[in-house]
Amino acid sequence: MKKVLFVFWHGLGDNILATPAIKRYKEVTGNYIGWAMLKRFEKTEIFKHNPYIDQLHYTLDAWNDFSSYKRGQKAVINEAIKIAKEFGYDEVIPITHAARGVHKIIRTANEIGVELTDMHTEFYGIDKYTYQELPYKDFIFFHGKAGVEAKNLPLEYITEYYMPKYNIDLPIMSPDFSWEVSEQPIHLAASVMSKAKYIFVTDSVMYHIAHALGLRVDLAYFMRGSEVYNVVHPLHKCDEKVVYSLDK
Repeated sequence: MKKVLFVFWHGLGDNILATPAIKRYKEVTGNYIGWAMLKRFEKTEIFKHNPYIDQLHYTLDAWNDFSSYKRGQKAVINEAIKIAKEFGYDEVIPITHAARGVHKIIRTANEIGVELTDMHTEFYGIDKYTYQELPYKDFIFFHGKAGVEAKNLPLEYITEYYMPKYNIDLPIMSPDFSWEVSEQPIHLAASVMSKAKYIFVTDSVMYHIAHALGLRVDLAYFMRGSEVYNVVHPLHKCDEKVVYSLDK
């Protein structure tokens, strides 16, 4: 058995899309898996309960912490090499996502070096987190704030247009404003989402978690269009409504 450190400086949603490849690599090789992800995601605990990852590590952000992505990429790989030396890893494998136009689930599997037999994404641990007592029996789960502001789904669009159009009159619970997101693992939002009657989300990690949990997504807003959707959408059977514009 080898100890292998995978270096993954991509977004939270991309981490969910990586789960089929992580699982398959563990099944095929039995190797010890270290996963190095962005330091700014540490409090989300997104992979804390993933049974296929043996150890988590955290790195700088190749995209945003440096004057250029190329310089950031090199710095993060060097940082990972130091981590590997400190923790006794035998190999370091950066996941660059360089193959543009290829679905990210496949892209990650190719770089990890496995052929997938199951494309279903996974998310573990929501049973360990609760929102005390939910204040509503039926409610809407809304997540409109993405990592990039331009991708945001405005709450006003939902409350002033979408809900009246479809005769939906329910309270809204949202990680955008119902609790302090920075102080809670992402599992809390996933737990609340799993109990909602409707799920309205933007192109974000919660979209990917919903599908990993097998939940119906009633509205998903992909402002960046079908070109982006085509490389991140679920590769397993799912129930969803996707829009690329907020036309009224």
